[in-house]
Amino acid sequence: HEIMIWRAYISGAIGKCYKVMHEFGYGLDDCKVWRFWDPDQPVKIEGVNANAIVFARGGKAMVIATDFGEGGELRLQVDSKTLGLQPDFQASDAENGEKLPLAEGKVRVALKRHDFRMIRLE
Repeated sequence: HEIMIWRAYISGAIGKCYKVMHEFGYGLDDCKVWRFWDPDQPVKIEGVNANAIVFARGGKAMVIATDFGEGGELRLQVDSKTLGLQPDFQASDAENGEKLPLAEGKVRVALKRHDFRMIRLE
């Protein structure tokens, strides 16, 4: 029930996103994955009606948050210890590299209605 796509459909925008995930290490044995229904997910979502899948590998993490409501300001409370991140970790948009605001362990970013964001933590 994770993000698996037939290779024949990996093209366009979704293909770019899938490439970012695989370059991070998604699917490798050492890539830990938390799905939105896992009770111990190390990222808590506030501010929007959204769910997330979280990957962690080698002192870095990626969060893919998807909006199921009207969008708004996505606030992610990050458990840096569980993810293996340094306490002074930084956040960026995994698609374009743009640095994202981070204060008191919370990443803040706009999330449009029915859209998704790929956020890299390192």
